[in-house]
Amino acid sequence: MKDGSTSHPFILAVNAARMINSQCGGAVIAPWEVNQLSADELDVFYGLSKDLPARQAVEKKKEQVFEDVRKRHPNYRKY
Repeated sequence: MKDGSTSHPFILAVNAARMINSQCGGAVIAPWEVNQLSADELDVFYGLSKDLPARQAVEKKKEQVFEDVRKRHPNYRKY
């Protein structure tokens, strides 16, 4: 395609497997197994790929607030 994207099924399967493995934290699916997943299962992973970074950013900000409080109170839970 002229816009730099592809519709080749093998390349799409590799990209889907990379996305799923990234979200699961390890190698859980191979590109040749992607076609065994249902459309609903794939929709979950594609939805997470769009939603997960925003959720992680919120979680990171929350953890930073907790870390700042711990630094201001150096004896907190050090017993």
